[in-house]
Amino acid sequence: MADPSSYRPAPGTIPTQPGVYRFSDEHGQVIYVGKAKNLRARLSNYFQDLAALHPRT
Repeated sequence: MADPSSYRPAPGTIPTQPGVYRFSDEHGQVIYVGKAKNLRARLSNYFQDLAALHPRT
C-alpha cells in the first residue's frame, strides 16, 4: 500500500469553497469524480485516520 503522505493533501491547502475533485489510480486514470459544497470538509472525510472511525462505519 502507498505511503499516505504520497496522496494525502497537506493540511490547510484545500479550500472551503464548493468544487469538484477527482481520484486517480497509480496510472493516472480517473477512478472517481465527486463534488462538494465544502471541499475541505468532504475530503477530510476520505483522509481521516481509520482508527477514528466509528465501528459501524
